Amino acid sequence: MVPQDSAQDLGSYQEALQYISSLEPNQAGVTLKEYGKVLIEHMPTETISILMTLCTDASESKRKRSNGTNLSMLPSPMDFINIFVHSPQSLMDFLEKYVSRVKDSPAQMEINNTLLELYLSNILSFPSISQEINGDDPDLKAENLRKMANGSALRNTTKGRDTDYDNNHRERFRKGLALLRSAWPSEMEHPTFDVDLAIILCEMNSFKDGLLFLYEKMKLYKEVIACYMQAHDHDKLIACCRKLGDSTQGGDPSLWGDLLKYFGYLGEDCSKEVKEVLTYIERDDVLPPIVVLQTLSKNSCLTLSVVKDYIARKLEQESKLIEDDRKSIDKYQEETTSMRKEIQELRTNAKIFQLSKCTACTFTLDLPAVHFMCMHSFHLRCLGDNEKECPECSPEYRAVLETRRNLEQNAKDQDLFFHQVKSSKDGFSVIADYFSKGIVSKTANGTCST
Repeated sequence: MVPQDSAQDLGSYQEALQYISSLEPNQAGVTLKEYGKVLIEHMPTETISILMTLCTDASESKRKRSNGTNLSMLPSPMDFINIFVHSPQSLMDFLEKYVSRVKDSPAQMEINNTLLELYLSNILSFPSISQEINGDDPDLKAENLRKMANGSALRNTTKGRDTDYDNNHRERFRKGLALLRSAWPSEMEHPTFDVDLAIILCEMNSFKDGLLFLYEKMKLYKEVIACYMQAHDHDKLIACCRKLGDSTQGGDPSLWGDLLKYFGYLGEDCSKEVKEVLTYIERDDVLPPIVVLQTLSKNSCLTLSVVKDYIARKLEQESKLIEDDRKSIDKYQEETTSMRKEIQELRTNAKIFQLSKCTACTFTLDLPAVHFMCMHSFHLRCLGDNEKECPECSPEYRAVLETRRNLEQNAKDQDLFFHQVKSSKDGFSVIADYFSKGIVSKTANGTCST
């Protein structure tokens, strides 16, 4: 053990560190936990050096047998975190050195959480939030109370000093964002830090870049654009929607609708931005024109010229669709009329079969033969057991029957019907489609049912 007079009374910190260095790793760790607070305050560099030796490659030859079997675990840097309770800068230096040397520590999650709090706090102080789960340490509790009581005063005093605070603050924020990105790369589903803690730290310390990164990784795209809306940063807001609203890249096109609503309630002239938003709404068909007009009508600073070109294009598209529908209607009416005539002829007139060759084998048709109303004829032997339907026309006929069965089944599924109506951009078109296919029928009391 380190004599108290050498480490505390006499101030012989160098001798104390030399003594600790000579101890076995386990004993050195116990001694550092007891006297580390004093040593780290007066000789931080030397104390951190000993800690690095303990936590990375301490007495490697003593910990291994000749066959290379590892007999003991290396201590975690988190085991010594409480000796830094009054020295947050030294804690940050220690953990940075450790992670630069050890890439796959079992305590990587805890280390990253601690570093994040050190980086993102407005005032560099001991990371009490991330250490609350570590137990009841009296020094830690005292430090928490001191920070809660004096946090605001310290913040105001420090900010008034000089540019050193701003430079240090920006540098720590830069390190914090770099840590968030490196600990949650694109190929990883889950990061090596506590996401909830990271969000709390970013919100508490107004770290916008960190919040945006976390929201985007969590696919909380609406929260991302909400940050830009609060800042009234229209250029970045639109750029963000271009990135996150692209459905071809897995984005959410409905973000453009939220953006249009934002400009609709903005109460200022934003004609340029609205025109750009409308191009994407039109491209992805996010909203029907009537909703666009109703949304923008709430902004009295916008004029009709903003939507004139958009409305003209939509009217042209609708006119073309109407014309296509009319052509389809005419075509179906002609086909229906033709089918009705054919049915009437089959019912009233004799049918003359004039095929001289079997449709299946193409040889001369001889008896016994089978003739179908579709005007195909076959040898009875070519039909086999399937003599009730034409082999040539049966696939199409069966497809029609299958479609009819599916429609009848869907008619019994009211949940599916209402889901399609609610999820469709145009619920009326879904209802019309059901009517056109005969899925919606009248019940005995005259009401419609599916």
